[in-house]
Amino acid sequence: MEYFELLGKLEHINLIRRIFLQEVNSKFEIYQGQMPLLGYVLFHPGCTQVEIAQELAVTPASVATSSKRLAKAGLLVKNIDEDNLRCKKVFLTKKGEQIARECGGKLYEFDKRMFDGFSEEDMKTLSVFFDRIQENTLQALKEQSDISMESNRVTVPYLLRLMEKREKELKRKKSKGSEEE
Repeated sequence: MEYFELLGKLEHINLIRRIFLQEVNSKFEIYQGQMPLLGYVLFHPGCTQVEIAQELAVTPASVATSSKRLAKAGLLVKNIDEDNLRCKKVFLTKKGEQIARECGGKLYEFDKRMFDGFSEEDMKTLSVFFDRIQENTLQALKEQSDISMESNRVTVPYLLRLMEKREKELKRKKSKGSEEE
């Protein structure tokens, strides 16, 4: 099997998942990029828009636009930080929390179904393969970052940080493995 056939399968899986996400988002009357924001705030109440942007690898302006729409829809509120009056802390409303939990639950169940019939050993093997693909992809990106930086200034630094984190993880696993021997 050629690598491009495998890439086609990955892209097809991603397309199916995106279609599902669009259906769920439309049911809850939220836009495509808003669920990750709601999910982050659900687990990090009182976070700032800058923290959200960094975690989701999007621009602060994008977070500002989405949070403004979500506030207008009654799903979140922004409170001024008493210690820093220029900073606003973000919280979900009860309605926002309900939607984040319900929408997140549907996504969790859908994602869980993707792995029906996989044994624990299958999952470990697949994880090793995905780790290797991720490592190879991030290394290629790092080597060609001058090209990629032009097309996507936010995502590349995020991915490079992810690659550094992955490298540290691998070193930790290797050192832990040699300690056990």
